Amino acid sequence: MTANKQVNVLIVDDIAADARLFQLVLADTEGIGEITVEPDYRQVMTHFEQKDTPAIVLFDVGACESAKLEKLHELSRDIDAYLIATSADSPKETVLEIFKAGAQDYLTKGHFSSDELLLKVKVGLLKYKEIEQLAWVKRTGDFETWRYDKASKEIYFSNKKNILQFLADDLENKDLFLEEMREVLENFITVKSSKKTIAFSLPEKEKYFLLNIDPSYKQENSTDVKGIIQDISDRKKLEKQMDQSHQKYIDIFANSSDGIYLSSLMGHPKECNKSGLEIFGFTEEDLLQSNIHRFFDGDKSNEVLVDIASRKPVKNREIEIIQEGGARRNCLISVVYFSDKTDVYTGIIRDITERKIAEKIQRTRVLEKESNQLKEEFIAGISHEMRTPMNAVVGLSNLLLDTDLDDEQRGYLKSIHYSSEQLLGILNDILDISSLQNGKTIFEHKDFDVHDMLNNLIHNLSYKVMDKEVRLELAIDPELPKILKGDKLRINQILFNLAGNAVKFTDKGYVKIACNLMGQSGDSILIKFAISDTGIGIPQEKQDAIFESFTRIQYKQRNYEGTGLGLAISKNLIEQQGGKIWVKSTPGKGSTFFFDMVLEIGSEPKIIEKKPEVNTIIVNPKRILIVEDNKMNQLVARKLLAKRWPEMEILLANNGQEALDLIDKDIDIVLMDLHMPVMDGYEATLAIRANPDSDISSLPILAMTADAQIQEGDKVKKNQLDGFIVKPFDPGLLYEKILLHLNQTEA
Repeated sequence: MTANKQVNVLIVDDIAADARLFQLVLADTEGIGEITVEPDYRQVMTHFEQKDTPAIVLFDVGACESAKLEKLHELSRDIDAYLIATSADSPKETVLEIFKAGAQDYLTKGHFSSDELLLKVKVGLLKYKEIEQLAWVKRTGDFETWRYDKASKEIYFSNKKNILQFLADDLENKDLFLEEMREVLENFITVKSSKKTIAFSLPEKEKYFLLNIDPSYKQENSTDVKGIIQDISDRKKLEKQMDQSHQKYIDIFANSSDGIYLSSLMGHPKECNKSGLEIFGFTEEDLLQSNIHRFFDGDKSNEVLVDIASRKPVKNREIEIIQEGGARRNCLISVVYFSDKTDVYTGIIRDITERKIAEKIQRTRVLEKESNQLKEEFIAGISHEMRTPMNAVVGLSNLLLDTDLDDEQRGYLKSIHYSSEQLLGILNDILDISSLQNGKTIFEHKDFDVHDMLNNLIHNLSYKVMDKEVRLELAIDPELPKILKGDKLRINQILFNLAGNAVKFTDKGYVKIACNLMGQSGDSILIKFAISDTGIGIPQEKQDAIFESFTRIQYKQRNYEGTGLGLAISKNLIEQQGGKIWVKSTPGKGSTFFFDMVLEIGSEPKIIEKKPEVNTIIVNPKRILIVEDNKMNQLVARKLLAKRWPEMEILLANNGQEALDLIDKDIDIVLMDLHMPVMDGYEATLAIRANPDSDISSLPILAMTADAQIQEGDKVKKNQLDGFIVKPFDPGLLYEKILLHLNQTEA
């Protein structure tokens, strides 16, 4: 019989529903051919006479009537089919009678699963192959036997040609088969084995044989060994496939990254893989001696346990596991139930704790990003709202200071001017720390003279120590290159913050700025700055906190002004440029702030030969358009410009739409506020640039804005502005920018 031959099944059952159920389950089973139903057990033998003999018979013995048991016995005696008896629940004694009558297997109707029926049928298929093989031996007479002569070591068959054709029809060399069989038999005789059957194989040919030995060979006068031979290659192949399949599932169980365990519905574990033990946090021995369900916690876990007890579907449901040490793990669980006859289920658990943490971090980052966005918008809004009235305060105080005032009035104005500058400094600090924390600060990488920068710093600080008994000192390492490449403005800001603090907290002694070369690699050098003072010092427990935003140290003997942002800004600026900052301090003796930074060696500026001076004519503005919605700022701008250019015509627009109505080619320059009702400055600027008259579309437009963040990104370029000046502005800077853009246009 070849491996792919299909065999027939006969169902003997007078209950149509049961017979139909068997048909449906077996319909697509591999190896099963025709399925026939015979409702009358008395006609079974007639069925065998008229049709091909089935390989498997499902025989309903009903209430185990004696007539049916006799018919079952008759079938087992006269046919070679594999008999599976079926019946409703029967006592053990009755089932025993059924097996005595010749049934090879038994199936209880109404209590079996599809898998159980298919398993019994597959066993029947294997057994039937053996039955059919023996039947063939019976049918072929002399070909069923072999004899081995112990003296001559020859193997004799009734018909050697046919037996080899049957047993080894795919062997390239028939002699190989005989040599292998002879060797097996000789070893068998030598060891005087008591076995009745022995197996031998030709592995390379994937052929396997079974020799049934006649026990008479052990008689003293026996000159040979004889018996029957069977080809069991198909059975071995099936066993091998089953072993491989079983091993595959063992490997999956053992090596799965998910936890897999077997347990009763009530939580008594039977087996658990390594990943499962890691999830539960137990050794195998401790886990199997416990109740696995007690490690499930939380409302969601309780719902899952109720569903398991009720055999309800559980797939990728979230639960919490409490480990031995009390740690909690977030997991997903799926459940596979066994047949209704058992209370065992397989649980598959996936640990998603890290995933949940990652999701939480991601949500936190999103919220943080949204929070930063809101904070940035809030600060920008506050900046605009504060700078707008401050522009009027600073501008009007500047105008008043240029008028005839008595000493008392001038003193009051100076106080107002000083206070407004302090307020502006606080606002700038808040904007700086916001930009730094959001990572929006852009650092320049240009050549600058570090010696010149440090000397200018000492010069600017000299005004702060005029009323104190404090001397300023500067120490520059002679090995330090004069020209470096980096962000001069930011480095100067750091040094000014640190040195300004040193001056603030020092009444006597000195403030010293030192700059030392610490190392060099190629064009890169490591520089360490040190700012020392003989001031009040910082307590040890406060030395880390001072670098936090809005942190100020309180002193009983004196209050010191400031926002507590200077050191936080300096720390951020240093760290974003790859450096670090630290402090050493002793209360009552002074402090030293250190920071290091890697910079590149710059290039000395090229000496450009001066050309003979050419008399140039500076073009002054004749007509200026001021676009501003705040009346006080209109007044300040108009007064400042009229003071500088008394003959100049000044046009005023309250919003962008009014500006478009007033614009003409005779205007020299436009000062444009950006945040206005009706039409803002950005829209108005783009509309002017789109004007078909090139004289109008090319007019220089300066943003005159309270938005201190306008310099970030490409707001100016993107909106086709020529430049900007931030409120409150220095009058001299405003005049300078107007002349610069006006004369560039004229050129």
